[in-house]
Amino acid sequence: MLRAAECDDDWCARQRGPVADAIIRLGVAGLTVNVRDSAVRDSVMTLTTLDPPVAAVVSMWTQQCYADQVSAALNLLRAECDQLGAYLVTESVPLPAPLEIGRRTNGLANMALLRRPADMDEETWLARWQRDHTPVAIETQATFGYTQNWVVRVLTRMRRPSPASSKSCSRRRRSLT
Repeated sequence: MLRAAECDDDWCARQRGPVADAIIRLGVAGLTVNVRDSAVRDSVMTLTTLDPPVAAVVSMWTQQCYADQVSAALNLLRAECDQLGAYLVTESVPLPAPLEIGRRTNGLANMALLRRPADMDEETWLARWQRDHTPVAIETQATFGYTQNWVVRVLTRMRRPSPASSKSCSRRRRSLT
């Protein structure tokens, strides 16, 4: 998670282009880059509570979270932002988004950093999120992709912002018929 006060479209293009290419050359098994560029920056779906705000979410798939390639990738990303948060997560994909390798997906990837209410135990919260909420979200939000991540461990010095995140992908309004 890259947090940056200033992230214009040139910065976003650099994350999707040269920075992503450099990370791929490190040998990661997979990479996804989500940025807040002008195509989505002013969306009514954007709610920001962090300062500086999240400007990009980079997901890497690797065999070891402690591998040299991960350290090298984090160093590349750290140079691109004001604050870098990296987390080892589990991933559930109840609705896989179509793969568009090397291309921008036509739509909005809404990233939600979730917090468990202090008065709710973890098991109940997970059941409500994953078993109760997920099918409703997929059914009612015109979603074409839905991914859930549960934070297992923090990999950087940034404190754990939330125990989980979800990414729901939906088409931009002008693309809907």
